[in-house]
Amino acid sequence: MHEDEKLMKLIIEIDLTQGCKHKAYHLFGLNVAGSDYYKSATSFNAFFHGQTSSKAKYQDRNRNKTRLFSEHDFDFADMYMNDDTPCVNHKTIWDFYKYIGYDYKTKKYN
Repeated sequence: MHEDEKLMKLIIEIDLTQGCKHKAYHLFGLNVAGSDYYKSATSFNAFFHGQTSSKAKYQDRNRNKTRLFSEHDFDFADMYMNDDTPCVNHKTIWDFYKYIGYDYKTKKYN
């Protein structure tokens, strides 16, 4: 793998208040050969596949009351990105978190 090779991810932001309408597409890459890959990949997997428990009720981290974030491999972007929905490019997963108002340290939305 090259030092600058990235595993590209497509995130679809879905507006739950408007009948599951696609609100935005988010693109970023996980730097496969970078020194922060393990931390980035672990955080990514926890955000999209992990659950937090609060008062015995499980809640996904990739959703709040109004938005759901769905992850897809970039190879399938053509299947989803075929409308006028805006696309936001992020340099890292940390930039994505900041943009959506998610504090990855406390695992809560602002």
